[in-house]
Amino acid sequence: MMYFIVFAVPSLGVRIDAVPSQLNSTSFVIKRPGKFYGICAELCGPAHYAMPIVIETLPVEEYCTWILSQED
Repeated sequence: MMYFIVFAVPSLGVRIDAVPSQLNSTSFVIKRPGKFYGICAELCGPAHYAMPIVIETLPVEEYCTWILSQED
């Protein structure tokens, strides 16, 4: 049996299907900094409750600084 997982971040209007063991991606532009919370949008199994999503956005300058700090 194959399970499909649907991740959603309602405040950003984003929803994407995920299939275990398969790579899937999406891209979108967020025009304001902040933290945005999402959920697993399908009842996918016993760990459904344990799939929180957090997307944190930063201004471009702060993001570039963060990226450069990861090189250490």
